[in-house]
Amino acid sequence: MTHSLERNFNELEKLFRNNSSGRPSSGGTGAADSLFFHSLNGDQLLTKMLSRIMNGTRERPTSLTDRSNAKLAALYELVCGQHLDVADYVLQSQHVIDLLDILCHRINLLDTTLMSTSGEGTTALTCVIVVGALCRLLSTIFNTLHGHYSTLADSTDDSLAFNHIIQYLIIYIVSVGMIDKLSLMMANTRGSVDDHPELTQCLRSVVSLFSSLSKLMALRVEERFGARLADDETQLMLTFQRTHIGGVVSLIYGVLLHSGAPQRADGDRPPPAADHTLDLTLEVIRLLNYVSLLDLNVVQCVLGGEGLLLQLRHICSYLLWYCTHHKREALLNEAILLVGNFVVLNDENQALLESGQRPTVVQQLCSLPIEYFSDDRLSRVLFPTLIACCFQNPQNRTVLEKEMSTLMLSTFIESTIIGLQLRAVDSHVSAGVRRPANSLAEQRLTFAKRFQKNRWNEAKDYFEAQTEADP
Repeated sequence: MTHSLERNFNELEKLFRNNSSGRPSSGGTGAADSLFFHSLNGDQLLTKMLSRIMNGTRERPTSLTDRSNAKLAALYELVCGQHLDVADYVLQSQHVIDLLDILCHRINLLDTTLMSTSGEGTTALTCVIVVGALCRLLSTIFNTLHGHYSTLADSTDDSLAFNHIIQYLIIYIVSVGMIDKLSLMMANTRGSVDDHPELTQCLRSVVSLFSSLSKLMALRVEERFGARLADDETQLMLTFQRTHIGGVVSLIYGVLLHSGAPQRADGDRPPPAADHTLDLTLEVIRLLNYVSLLDLNVVQCVLGGEGLLLQLRHICSYLLWYCTHHKREALLNEAILLVGNFVVLNDENQALLESGQRPTVVQQLCSLPIEYFSDDRLSRVLFPTLIACCFQNPQNRTVLEKEMSTLMLSTFIESTIIGLQLRAVDSHVSAGVRRPANSLAEQRLTFAKRFQKNRWNEAKDYFEAQTEADP
């Protein structure tokens, strides 16, 4: 029976993938197939089949193998990712709660020592396959919904109703201890995962689930720098604070730097890392940046805490070094963004960048490829971080002045102010209709999200005055 089911899963997956255009509700035949499958109560059937996991124990698993259950979850993920209406139905119905309960049950079956890459690694990986597949399924559902509702104005009935549902959903996720359990699971990962792609995929899926929850919560946050959730009834940020944001910093430190921070000589190139290791690293750094949108103070406090402080500095320094030599632009941009979020308007965290082995983080930022100083697309990523590192910090500013004129930063701030004023003139045309067209991934790179707006003129004058004082 198992082989027959797997063949059917494979055929359905092939059908959806072959007809997919890669975008929810894009009008392609993949979206139509997904909607037709939904009209036949296909999603209800998939939920029922996955619910058999609830009957399993560590000693007596269900009739389906873990790989079959993982294939089933992957098929469900494909259906939900193809069409918004399917994902919306899963949210509005009881199915999403059923899926969360199934995931919780599967996590509870995990021995907390099983996530080690030594010892009973095979058993761990077999069990982890299902956990990763379920996390990926939920993440896809939430991301599909976020892609639609993030474009609606806050005042629309649909948006208000959606935010209300999401609030109670996240309350449920936090109250059943799912984030705590997943954080514990990741905390038990030690050392390199280069030789364990399935384990890496599971960890990446968990981090992706955390990111999707953060993005949904960001819909309730004002579009301003350092925004805090006014009344976080979900307790999500409190849980992230208690678990050190899911334990992801220590996870990545162990994955990337399990042998310690490497010594460097001029001209040295870091050894290449496995692609799946770098994909996991990218997912983690993105998570930290998404959570920064919810409450920057909490993130700075957690990352600046004892134990994580040095780990974060080593991680950022290593990533700047690695990505510069191996051309990983997406990862490099996220690392630059994270450095800025960590230090902005925080004297203690700024001072951290002055210490450590040479070159320091600030020195590496100032030595990035020329494109980051000449290409507007990349300078919009780098310059806010340089401003955050050097504003009101003479030591970091001195390092900066050895590499570039601070007038470039002053000019960048001035042009941003002018651009904001021009957009404000036209904003009444589309007010109350839709949010800005830029996605959240693009919005978080803007200067408004990365530096307090009421201090822009102060920062402009600071870097302008310094330039005038230069010999």
